[in-house]
Amino acid sequence: MITQEPSLDRLTSFEKASWPEHEQASTSDLQQRLNAFPEGVFILSDNGTDVAQVTLSPKNIVLEDITSFERMRDLPVNRESTSAWVTNLAARTGEEFRGKGYARTLLTEVVRWANRNGINMIAAGVTCAGYAKLLKSGEVTSIEDYLAQNRNPALKTFQSAAKANGCQCWHSTALANYWEIDEDSHGYGVLVVIDLRKENV
Repeated sequence: MITQEPSLDRLTSFEKASWPEHEQASTSDLQQRLNAFPEGVFILSDNGTDVAQVTLSPKNIVLEDITSFERMRDLPVNRESTSAWVTNLAARTGEEFRGKGYARTLLTEVVRWANRNGINMIAAGVTCAGYAKLLKSGEVTSIEDYLAQNRNPALKTFQSAAKANGCQCWHSTALANYWEIDEDSHGYGVLVVIDLRKENV
């Protein structure tokens, strides 16, 4: 079941269940997202448990200016914009929730919603999750190799959601220091874009 414009209590509880403490958005940040564009906040639940969350915010996005998480997070919401930024995409942590495709399922529906509501581009910055571990094990030799092997789980989620909606999806080269506090990615991130304009498919 997908809930649009969930309560602040649900958002706060889900934030605690899906991010390490030092990466969690504050209650005031979550309230600000709800106030700015409540219809862009979605939660997916399965058997009564919230399992995935997506926050989409219309913003005037200049792709060349995106160099860090903070750069886009702090850009104000503009309801007149036809481009939107994914402020948050998260799945609940825990072994029992892994591999269920919850984030992919929810993002696919959010892209469908955006298409119906006049959004023609969705952009996001995603960390290069798992890069540090893969580099240490020798499974990848560099951040470029990591991307060439398509080892980024968030990118796969965006690619799948785009494909399900008949849209193009592309990503940038690695951005160093995109989110410095994320040791799992050595701070690397990439910009990913879903183009909803059907004539480009």
